[in-house]
Amino acid sequence: MAALIALFGVLLTGVINTYIAEQSRKLTAELEEQRAQEVALQTYLSDVGGLLLNRNLRGASTDSEVSLLEGSTIVIVSWMARSFESVCECSLP
Repeated sequence: MAALIALFGVLLTGVINTYIAEQSRKLTAELEEQRAQEVALQTYLSDVGGLLLNRNLRGASTDSEVSLLEGSTIVIVSWMARSFESVCECSLP
C-alpha cells in the first residue's frame, strides 16, 4: 500500500511540474512578445519623428519615405490591435 501511495505521489508531482513548466513557458513567450512590441513601437516613433522633423513630410504626397511610413504605421497599429485584443479578450471591429 505504501508503494502505491509513493507511486501516486511521484505521478502527481510530475503532472504538477509539467503544468508549472508550461505556464512558465507561456508567460515567458508573452513577455518576449511584449518586449518586441515595445521595441518596435519605440523604433517606429523615433523613425516617424525623424522623418517629420528632418524630411518635412507633412506636405509630401508621393515620396518613398511616405510609403514606408504608411506601411510601418499599418504594421504597428495592427500589431498593437492584436495585442490589445489578447489582453482584454475582446474583439475589435
